[in-house]
Amino acid sequence: MFDSKNIPRVFKVPVGVDFSRVFLDGLKSRLHEKEPHELARVIVFINTRRAERKLKELFIESGSSLLPQFHLITDLSDDPLKLCNLPAQAPSHHRMINLGQLIRKLLLTEPDLAPISATYDLAESLSALMDEAQGEGIQMTDVLNLDVGEHSAHWNRSKKFLSILATHWKQNALTDPEDRMRHVVETYAKHWDINPTNQTILIAGSTGSRGATALFMKAIAKLPNGAVILPGVDDDLPKDVWSALKTKKFTLDHPQAGFAKLFDLLKIDFDDVDPWHKANIRNIDRNKLISLALRPAPITNQWLEYGPLLKPYLNKATQDLELIEADTIKEEALAIATRLRFATEQGQAAVLISPSRNLTRRVNANLARWNIEADDSAGTPLQLSTTGIFLRSIAQCFGNSTLSYDFLALLKHPLTHSGKGRNIHNLMTMEIEVGQFNGAKILRGGPPFIDFDILSGWATKDPHKTIWVKWLTRIFQPLRDAKEMELSEWLNLLKKTAETLSSSPENDIDAKVWEKDSGKAALKTLDQILHQSVSSGIMSNIEFNAFLRSILSQELRSETQSANPLISIWGTLEARVQSKDLVILGGLNEDTWPSKPNHDMWLNRDMRKQLSLLLPERRIGLSAHDFQQAVSAHNVVLSRSLREGDTPSTPSRWLIRITNLMQGLKNEGPNALDEMRNNGNQWLTYARSLDRVDETKKIPFETRPSPIPPENARLEKLSVTQIKDLVRDPYKIYASVILKLKKLDPLGKQADAIERGNTIHTILEEFIRQTQNELPENASNLFMKITNEVLKKDVPWPAAQRLWLARMQAISSSFIEEEIKRRAVGINIALERYGEIDFQDLKFKLTAKADRIDQGKNGLRLYDYKASKPPSLGDIQYFDKQLQLEAMIAFHDGFNKIRKQSIEHLEYISLGPELKKQPLDIDDQEISKIVDEFRNLILTYNDPSKGFTARDKIQFLNHISDYDQLSRKGEWQDSDTPNPKVLGQ
Repeated sequence: MFDSKNIPRVFKVPVGVDFSRVFLDGLKSRLHEKEPHELARVIVFINTRRAERKLKELFIESGSSLLPQFHLITDLSDDPLKLCNLPAQAPSHHRMINLGQLIRKLLLTEPDLAPISATYDLAESLSALMDEAQGEGIQMTDVLNLDVGEHSAHWNRSKKFLSILATHWKQNALTDPEDRMRHVVETYAKHWDINPTNQTILIAGSTGSRGATALFMKAIAKLPNGAVILPGVDDDLPKDVWSALKTKKFTLDHPQAGFAKLFDLLKIDFDDVDPWHKANIRNIDRNKLISLALRPAPITNQWLEYGPLLKPYLNKATQDLELIEADTIKEEALAIATRLRFATEQGQAAVLISPSRNLTRRVNANLARWNIEADDSAGTPLQLSTTGIFLRSIAQCFGNSTLSYDFLALLKHPLTHSGKGRNIHNLMTMEIEVGQFNGAKILRGGPPFIDFDILSGWATKDPHKTIWVKWLTRIFQPLRDAKEMELSEWLNLLKKTAETLSSSPENDIDAKVWEKDSGKAALKTLDQILHQSVSSGIMSNIEFNAFLRSILSQELRSETQSANPLISIWGTLEARVQSKDLVILGGLNEDTWPSKPNHDMWLNRDMRKQLSLLLPERRIGLSAHDFQQAVSAHNVVLSRSLREGDTPSTPSRWLIRITNLMQGLKNEGPNALDEMRNNGNQWLTYARSLDRVDETKKIPFETRPSPIPPENARLEKLSVTQIKDLVRDPYKIYASVILKLKKLDPLGKQADAIERGNTIHTILEEFIRQTQNELPENASNLFMKITNEVLKKDVPWPAAQRLWLARMQAISSSFIEEEIKRRAVGINIALERYGEIDFQDLKFKLTAKADRIDQGKNGLRLYDYKASKPPSLGDIQYFDKQLQLEAMIAFHDGFNKIRKQSIEHLEYISLGPELKKQPLDIDDQEISKIVDEFRNLILTYNDPSKGFTARDKIQFLNHISDYDQLSRKGEWQDSDTPNPKVLGQ
């Protein structure tokens, strides 16, 4: 098949061709005089499953009756040629479990190193380092003996974790995939040095970036019928550049630097690499342009020498080359989706290549508006699949009281109660979401954790509801007590809970959780781990959650079974050996493509250099080679966004090189670049038009509303706390009282200002009740004791408990001092007392609940507690007359069991970060004035021509009301003239 050679046999396939097709043509041309069965004897090692499928499809299309024997390079860990005597490979999750247990023991011994919850994050990170070290043939002794210089303190902490790797490696020799692969490669190389096989063995499409792969390529290239076929070799690079790539370290980020390193390993020169097969390069002139643009930075002076030679060919080089420069990543994704849609309409096979999953997900979402589903090679992590989310949501409930949010999310999950009667389940879920029992709200506005007693009470009178609630109680209540157990017990509990929750109360075997592809994959993963976890050790609920998230994130599932055959999304690896009619390179911004170097928490740059591990520049060089291959396709779109979030983005270094080179080629260069931009701008124009409002059908902005309800819908009752809103924002009263609209309560109570105010009222009420007769000597101690008891009973948030307790502690002494003064001038006669006054001629009733009423020497003393600062005197004079209105009610015998009498004193008591008070003087004449003002206010809003204006006298322009969206705030401004509108006619 090959001519005899004294040097390793390496072939090249140039940039700008379909590698898979050229490889096929070259292989068949070499075997055309051979018997057909000879093709079946050929062994071909390739990089990815997708590349394998592509090659098989091409062989079948070409009419081949027999196929070569394809193997992935990663399959070497399984000893495909059966030349090694290897122990059984460790199950896929064995190392993660083993490392997790070793790390847990270390963290329990030395808790200052890291929190126990970080166990499996650390295990994952150490596992990745181990893979890299094993693949490069580096022993842990090499790592532990590194010269770290001034970093010794940090290194000593790191060594404690790295020693765990050494322990695992020693105990599990040749059971990890990378370790096995390295051993297999070394064994094959030694065996073939002594007994070289005559069988045809080829490596196609690999660049040899990993140590074990490069070593295998060297062994294959030396065989009598072995060969390495390299993809995307730049034939336009001058010899002096190839020499620089082999000898100078500053060229590591060049696209061809990896090949130069491989040639150095094989002890060959560029001239020793022959073409694999005659290939028709798609655009020779573009190859020359890209090759020159990407020359190593120190020798870009070659632009001056070779650049002018490109000018006559620039139009041809940039023909079918488009440049999209979108404002945002959102716009970029829509423009790409528009371009892909156009390609399908033209019958073109198109592919988006990008390392940015953020961008590809956005493109997929935009394609969905036209019912186009792309064949996405990346797939979806199992943790983000329907089943993965279901399992993780269940695990969140382990060891904790079930949060209302988590509970409702699970009830609404499509896998919950997925059998018969799902519609009844949904109906009851909706009822408890907004429902209540005996005045206690169940979910929205209810306790932050599920109270199954309230649920049971809600279901009491309905047998169907009772069965449903008992079913939920049986599932969720035991989860709260699951704190620590063996991994196998956790997994069995997770499986059992998922199956029970996925079934129905009447039928425990009607579970659908494992039926779909993601369910089958999840079950397979859990069962595999179950068989590996016999001696996994004890694990807390927090650790199990971290472990579950880690193992589900490593499993990828393709969910594109109905994908459009013309549209694909590839990562950069898949693009090395295949192409399409249209290639879109998306996300061409610095730190996206090339990506930002990953932070290595174990080894710094100098350490990696000492160990001969890949440096950041080398990774950039690999990414640059992927870019160079992809941009050499026939029809190419280069795409980037000008901004990432709120920050201007920097174009990819390769795009900068190309545009700078073209800008420097006067006339022809800038003209060609403008044409590229014009080609790309058409897709931006189309994309922007998709969501642009048709000016001829534009809906006019709403004016500032001031609705005038009919007479039969006028105000009949308000509380004293609502009067401020009637003055400041009448529309709020219109919406909440007349229309009876209310913002949906959050799921579970929140530790917010309202909850804190309610808690303070409860504390003060209880303190006053217990000290009604007299204040004890240790009043401050009693005050804090009651505070503690109320917080423990009513505030389920530990952080809020501590914070609010500290605040009450800070003001306790001041409060007691002021309380002594209050009791010296009055005796408490009422707490949280309801009162009302009925203006019969106005057909209006005013209600109130007074926080505290004391009997003074010359009349009543009314107090109102505030959790924040009290209203200012200006607010009280014009807007917030809550206490004056309570005084008006009291003066007119409106409070139950409190006789009519004068009002002696009014006072706001603020229990914020510090104790403050706002006293108010009042007399009978002032109350008469308040009565008149209040009557005039109500008469004004009983006027048939008076509207309830939105934000009429709002205090702050940035104030946000629950009813701003209803009033279409944003379409109008607070300074706009109101638009009264009569309703009900």
